[in-house]
Amino acid sequence: MKKTSHPLLLLAAMLSGASCGAKSGTRLDIALSPASGVPASQAFPRPENAPVRALRPDEAPDEMAVAKLLGKDTTCASLQLRNLPDALLVDRVFAGLEAAGRVLTLEDGRTVTWGFKHREANLQTVLITAEDGGLELVAVVDDVLSLTAGASDAYPSVEEYERKISQLRLEPRVVGIARDQASLIAAYPLLKRWMQANLLGFNSSCEKHAAACALMPDIHLPIDVYLAAKGGSVPVKVVTPDLPAASIPLEAFTR
Repeated sequence: MKKTSHPLLLLAAMLSGASCGAKSGTRLDIALSPASGVPASQAFPRPENAPVRALRPDEAPDEMAVAKLLGKDTTCASLQLRNLPDALLVDRVFAGLEAAGRVLTLEDGRTVTWGFKHREANLQTVLITAEDGGLELVAVVDDVLSLTAGASDAYPSVEEYERKISQLRLEPRVVGIARDQASLIAAYPLLKRWMQANLLGFNSSCEKHAAACALMPDIHLPIDVYLAAKGGSVPVKVVTPDLPAASIPLEAFTR
């Protein structure tokens, strides 16, 4: 991707930004199933051979490329997103990269980039690029609560986890927009693995949080996926792929 900076990244501390969230979509199955059926190109090296680094302000994703994927005039309301319906979706994407940006590079040159909104870590963004640097998928993630209740503990049950979500008045939501169907199939397993790491709070693994990982088969998150806008239109909603997560070590994702 071209390395340009969106104003939301350069002025993170001064902006309140936009948030999007809604009860909609299918359910994202984040069970820790084997990665059978995932293309060989999605195999991942050991963490020490998979560099994770901070996203620098001067290498922010190209705003024009993101806007082209989403549709430059697409608003939260266009995708039936509840909060701040007049906010542009592209602004929500960059708001989710204001803080703690990370870039993970795969063996084949593809990257997974993620971050959080300044002072609002419940608002996240994920971007996945192809080997040639082209943008494959953008996702906005709202209100996903970690399965770990503390440094080493996990919620004792899915019911307790869902009760906590209700108490905090969170509305977990994932919206993904892919360049085309082939990009969706290629990138979705990576997004799914990122979501598993996100649920563990990053910097973690199932060895560290066995109880939390045991809950994953019964945790389902609302997700809608779309294909890129064409000719200035809004993205087109499509069926969420039924694919397993990519075989990337969970501890490769850091925060």
